[in-house]
Amino acid sequence: MAGKKFLVDTNVVIELSRGNKKCRDFLQSAGDFYLAKITAKELLSKRGISHTEKDRVRFLLKSFPLLSPDYRILSYFTALKHLFAKKNL
Repeated sequence: MAGKKFLVDTNVVIELSRGNKKCRDFLQSAGDFYLAKITAKELLSKRGISHTEKDRVRFLLKSFPLLSPDYRILSYFTALKHLFAKKNL
């Protein structure tokens, strides 16, 4: 998968902040990853997030280039998210 580009979902960053090794290993080997600015906002404004969790999320956010996805990217991202949800991935 090297050389491919991915838009990371909120759940991926949450799993990383929880120390999910499988998720971390995949991200380190699969390609280039980006984070939508709106995803960063969602993560930092999550209801009930502790100060410690917010610090972990901020640290992880520095690992991803931020972008403002256009309509084409959002369309692909939404289609893939629905496909993976149907497959319980």
